[in-house]
Parts: sequence; structure tokens; C-alpha cells
Amino acid sequence: MAPKTLNSCSPRRIGSAFLVLAALALGCASRAAAATPAAPSLSAVAAPRSSTPLELMSSVNWSGWVDTAPSSFTDVNATWIVPEPQCALSPSPSYAAFWVGLGGAGWESNALEQTGVDADCYDGVPNYYAWYETVPEPIVFVPLGVHAGDVISAHVNVVGTTAVYTLDNLTTGEDYSTQVSAPTPDVTSAEWIAEAPAHCPAGVTDFSTCTIQPLADFGQVDFSSATATSAGVTAPISKPDWDPEANEIITGSWENAIPTTMTAGGTAFSVRWRSPAPTPRVSPTPQAKPQPKPHPQARPKRVAAPKHRKHKR
Repeated sequence: MAPKTLNSCSPRRIGSAFLVLAALALGCASRAAAATPAAPSLSAVAAPRSSTPLELMSSVNWSGWVDTAPSSFTDVNATWIVPEPQCALSPSPSYAAFWVGLGGAGWESNALEQTGVDADCYDGVPNYYAWYETVPEPIVFVPLGVHAGDVISAHVNVVGTTAVYTLDNLTTGEDYSTQVSAPTPDVTSAEWIAEAPAHCPAGVTDFSTCTIQPLADFGQVDFSSATATSAGVTAPISKPDWDPEANEIITGSWENAIPTTMTAGGTAFSVRWRSPAPTPRVSPTPQAKPQPKPHPQARPKRVAAPKHRKHKR
């Protein structure tokens, strides 16, 4: 398939600056006190390694699958298990966002409609939270409890200038849905992504000035039930007349995230964190205490990313 360039980011505001994280932000919500139903079993989990070389696009902050189609998209869906980041082996702070979205993959794109969850590290302690973002608008933190091991289902629907974001925690039974205005949406692509953030100056218009932030060691995240809708047809990522591309994060010698080939008829895959570094980062002090929930304006947003190059591994 012909090489493409991707806009793998979108900023998040960090104080007076922006953080590019596909959906960064948030406020760690606590698990509901009420009794919770048993977590459902996923029909498709960790995708096995394939002996067939996977053609990858190099990205500075997106890892996963991106789809384009002859017609625009209206919906994107997926389910995944929230991984527990290895904060003792990760820089502090460090970030990992998992989401589905529409748009934002084109080099000229300035819009992206996305929703998902984060699993970040602060002072050696994992922080989890849910969010949605209608780029270029700021991220919105969602009052949905998120913990490691929870099964999250996410859905984005865009029709005209209206976006609907839905998140379901299938483990706790909690859910969240909202409808917002998206004046100039991008629906030319669909994405299933694990992402690292980038720090951007406040009010930035030249996103080449942004700096990618450390990616937390999330181990592995397993996506399943991954579908999108285009021209009224809901289909898996691998629909024959669509053009799916796998993206790998390459940001120097420390952060790497690599997607697997698709399984379960093109609806499942995994993203694996991997570092070529010979030794782990210095662990934070064992007496570090959890930080309070991040303030909404102390988190990331998204921006345009450098061009990518295609290669095989």
C-alpha cells in the first residue's frame, strides 16, 4: 500500500502549556462503592505474534491501527483491558493513553474526535482516568471509574457537526455518554491507538515545536471488537476495500510501542510496550505517596505530529 503521512497527535493543556496525548487528561475517578458485576470475558484478547513481517508506519506517539476508506466514517468502536503501568520502571511523570477516534490521521488535519482512558505514572504510582476530546477543543475529563484490569468499551459517532462519545466500564457496570458540537470534524480516518503525549507551548500553532513526553511502561494492551462504520456498513479494521495501516512508536532509544497483526477476523490486536534500553530507569523512592487527582488544566491535549516513514520488521 502506498506510504502515507499521519498526524499522530493532538494537544492537551498542561498548566500554561499543551501536552500531546491522544487523549490525555483527566481526573482519576474512584471505583463505585456499590457492588459491581463480574467482568465479562473478552472473545478476543492478546493477539499472537505472527511470523509474517508486519509493515509498519513509524510514529512519534501513536501505536495501533489506522484505517481509511473510499467514503468517510461515522463510527468507531473497540473494547480493551486497562493495563497496569510499571511505574517503578517508568519515568515520573510518564503517560499512556488508549483510545478510539475519527480523523486526525492526515498531515493537514486539525481535527480529531476521540475518547478513551489513561494509565499514567506519578511518583511511582499509577493514575487512571477517562476522557473525550474534540480537537481543537480542550480535553474533557469523564466521571467514570477506571482501574487496572477493567474492561472498557468505547464508541465515537460523528454525524454532521455533532459528535457522540460513549464509554462503558464493563467491569463495574458504569457508563458515560455525551453529545457535543463538532463544528469542523474530521471523519476521513478511524483509529485504535495506544499513545504517548507531547508537550506544546500554550497557544502553539506550529506543532513541530512540541516535545514528546515519556511513555509509561504499560506492558501490553489488548484491543478487541474493533470496528468502524463507513457508507452505512459496519466492518472490522481489515475490511477488504479499506486501507488499514499499523503504526509503531519510535521516539529515540527508550519508548517503543509495537502493534501485532490482527486476529479474530480483523477485530482484535495488541500493542506491546518495548524498550531497547539495557537497564531500566531509576525507580522512584518507595515512600512516594499517590498524588491527588490531576487538575483538568494540568493535563494534555493533541497536535499535529511529524511525518512518518514506512518500514517492515
